[in-house]
Amino acid sequence: MPGQYIHNNQVQVYMRARDKGCTQTEAAYIAGFSERSGRRIETGSHQPKYGTERVSREKNLVLSQEVGKSHRCHLEFHSSLQRMLTGKA
Repeated sequence: MPGQYIHNNQVQVYMRARDKGCTQTEAAYIAGFSERSGRRIETGSHQPKYGTERVSREKNLVLSQEVGKSHRCHLEFHSSLQRMLTGKA
């Protein structure tokens, strides 16, 4: 499909189909992309989309809040443990 990225699993499906004896056209049809893309994959000129997961500002905020909660819980546990060991209640 034009304008769509080819995912790693599609490349794997294409290569498996080729290994089983399918033509480039058949394997590309099975994998869901064009015959030309299949030729690019086989020649090594296909450039897979590498990228990191985007982390939104909201997700960062939630993560920092969770870390803060965890840190506070750790501090509370540590202080209560210290009080228990020193005999101060």
